[in-house]
Formats: sequence, structure tokens, C-alpha cells
Amino acid sequence: MSPTPGQGLKPWTHYRARLAYAVQHGQHEKAEQARRDMNAARREALVAQAITANTPLTADQVERLTALLSAATAGGDV
Repeated sequence: MSPTPGQGLKPWTHYRARLAYAVQHGQHEKAEQARRDMNAARREALVAQAITANTPLTADQVERLTALLSAATAGGDV
């Protein structure tokens, strides 16, 4: 969906526009992909905002967040 973090990620609104276009034109498969891309981009933006907006994380906090993200990536329960 997107390049590695920090390499000019598109804002989630870009994917919202793609979704709207696909829905309006009856392109159901493209709409589903745009919906997934939009949701992923929104999550990326939220994570980036949370990381940069707060005070530095403790080692325990980093470990917990890493475990949560790893479980989500592996498809496990969060």
C-alpha cells in the first residue's frame, strides 16, 4: 500500500477520494482496496501523531506497543 515510514506517505484523504470515485462508478473491487488503504493510512497517521506528540516513551511502553503492533501484523489477538 505505502512506502516505508517516512518516505512521503499520502494522506488518508487521498484514499478517501479514491474510495468515493470507485463507489460512484460501481467499481466494487477497487472500492474495497481503497477502503483498506484508507483505513491503513488513517492508522499510520494516528500512530505517527501519537509518537511525535507525547513525551518520550519508557522502555516498558515501547515493549508493549511493539507487542501490540506485532500481534496485529501477525493477525493475532490484540
